[in-house]
Amino acid sequence: MTDSIFSGEVLRLAFGGEGIIHQEGLIIFVPFTAPGDRITYRIIRRKKNFAFGELIDIQQPSVQRISPKCRYFGTCGGCQLQHLNYANQLDYKRQSIQDALVRQAKLTDIVVPPVVPAKQQWSYRRRISLTLKPSQGYFLAGYTTADGANLLPVVQCPIFVDSDNPLLDQVQAVAKALDSQGNVESKLTLLKRDNETFLLHFHFKILPSNAETVLKEATQRYPNWTGVIASSPKKILQFGQLETQFEIGGLSFDFSPKAFIQNHPEQSLNIYQSLCNHAESLQPKNVLDLYSGIGISSLMLANLGLNITGVESNKDAVRLAQINAKKNGIGSVNFVQADVQQVLGSLLEKNPDLVIVNPPREGLDPSVIQALIKQPPPAILYISCMPPTLARDLKLLCAEKYQVGTIEAYDMFPQTSHVETLTYLKLN
Repeated sequence: MTDSIFSGEVLRLAFGGEGIIHQEGLIIFVPFTAPGDRITYRIIRRKKNFAFGELIDIQQPSVQRISPKCRYFGTCGGCQLQHLNYANQLDYKRQSIQDALVRQAKLTDIVVPPVVPAKQQWSYRRRISLTLKPSQGYFLAGYTTADGANLLPVVQCPIFVDSDNPLLDQVQAVAKALDSQGNVESKLTLLKRDNETFLLHFHFKILPSNAETVLKEATQRYPNWTGVIASSPKKILQFGQLETQFEIGGLSFDFSPKAFIQNHPEQSLNIYQSLCNHAESLQPKNVLDLYSGIGISSLMLANLGLNITGVESNKDAVRLAQINAKKNGIGSVNFVQADVQQVLGSLLEKNPDLVIVNPPREGLDPSVIQALIKQPPPAILYISCMPPTLARDLKLLCAEKYQVGTIEAYDMFPQTSHVETLTYLKLN
């Protein structure tokens, strides 16, 4: 069967953005297709009840289909939805949340509202991460291909910078100048200060022998490279200005490539404003902000007069959060550097009125969920970028102590299958 060519109509999109086709009792997942496409495809991998297909040709395009903007779309694994018009991207994301809540969490009485659209749908990302792969004595910088098998070197990424921006051409030139002898696959983080200047962090397993010379010259040659870090387990090199600032909600924040920050400035503000609106409605006195990062949500809430404890494991993020509290003159906030699962029990003993959780895409650790069930706060605000892990966690929380009050969805990642949610949970 894997050598045969089949044809069929794409019925809908699965979570992750692949098109679904029914064929001879199998569900076939075919990426880069749109509902209503009539296509020919090849099965490349088969399981018992489903299979993965490869798009060969579009016989009749769907009315939802548009021309993708990026030259690498269909090969690169970064974007999944550039071929869908934006209204249909939003519909798909709303449905993916709804499906997760119904199928995984069994929350059949919740209707997910329309996803809040992003006004800025291109060049919106604050940061990207590229793989650095040793090749013939130097490095190539790029994304993993959609099939996960290879590296795709790139000189363009329209969800990060405009197509005429020279940044990624510069990155390739520097990567090719770095000595990769004896090295292994590494990573490069690029952080946008504004649309014209950038911070770069090269994460090496072994620092290249010529890294200091090459990167120092790069900061002199490229004025848009305002700060560069090259780190390995044994050594750190730093050039230029390594931290930068931005304003949100009337507050000023320092940030750097060493700490996490939300990717879409416009949609981030919408989520933080909704957090503040919920807090003003709930009127808590003491708030516990878990996975608090550089302190944006903590400080915006503290600015409302609330007492906040922020918990974050990244020491650079905590350092920046403390700097941000001081520079904004906010004293009613305390930042704790710790793993959430290790300190949550003792913090819940102080009886916070509201707990905010903003975990990575893996969702909440089981011990965190059990702590929240054992010592339940009156309200939880849960920010998630992954509907399946959100649904998994809501199933446990709602089976024991909580019910969903509201759920909001935000398109934080246009052109991709990802979507951000804010869920308000209240005690039964």
